[in-house]
Amino acid sequence: MAVAALNTLRAMSGAVTHEISRSSSAPPERIFALLSDANAWSSWFKPARNVSFEPGASPPVRLVHVAPGLTIREVILEETAPNHHAYSIRSVLPVRDHRADVRLSRRPDGGTDISWTFSLQPKVPGTGALLKAGLGQAIGLLCSALVKAAES
Repeated sequence: MAVAALNTLRAMSGAVTHEISRSSSAPPERIFALLSDANAWSSWFKPARNVSFEPGASPPVRLVHVAPGLTIREVILEETAPNHHAYSIRSVLPVRDHRADVRLSRRPDGGTDISWTFSLQPKVPGTGALLKAGLGQAIGLLCSALVKAAES
């Protein structure tokens, strides 16, 4: 009941949720390994010029450098190999309460179904649809690149 009330409140306040789905012939272990290895991201996801972890940060903070002077800080919230990776974007976007969950499910044929969901609260009223479209497109490109790298 409390979850339903919270979801209703979020919907009324302009909260945004979105899901991107992909399938891969690669096993979850391969996809999870690529997703978790920040240092290798730039080899398979070209918009990420350099990806690293913030030294000494606890919880871990992934730094995704996408352009000169533009770095996305992602706090790693949860990792359960090889099925779940969760993070929160803490910079760049004008949002609150961002959370993304990447769930990897093994298919009977050994491949993987990927569900990448995110939710956020826009800081600026009326910008939810724009944020959903932009972030949805970026995550879709990232997810597709992840699948391609895992299958190569």
